Amino acid sequence: MAENAGLAGRIEIFDVEQFVASNILELSKFKAAGRRLTVKDLITNYNRLAQCENNPALLIKSN
Repeated sequence: MAENAGLAGRIEIFDVEQFVASNILELSKFKAAGRRLTVKDLITNYNRLAQCENNPALLIKSN
């Protein structure tokens, strides 16, 4: 499909784990000290959005 659209060689496929990890690194400005807070903020925001669903199993428990 990428070749048909003229995009061959311009698209990169990531595993979801790799995508999330790279975004956490970027959001924490590549500083180890900021990673824990970044992950906590992401979980908090995710849970706020997930509460709109009728399935409490979607929520992430954090310490």
